[in-house]
Amino acid sequence: MKSNLLKAERIKIGITQKNISEYLNIDVSTYSKKENGLIEFKASEIRLLKKVLDLTPQKISEIFFEN
Repeated sequence: MKSNLLKAERIKIGITQKNISEYLNIDVSTYSKKENGLIEFKASEIRLLKKVLDLTPQKISEIFFEN
């Protein structure tokens, strides 16, 4: 996962880690660990991130699946 790209997308639209953690219904510290690549995102969380961050399928692939 390219955590810097995920963080950039979040910051670009002005959403905090707290906002996203509430949307994903997880603790903010857990989200922070996921965003920093310490814990993997579940597929369901990636789908929610796609929606909230308005990510294209290409951007999802770039952030989460391409090395």
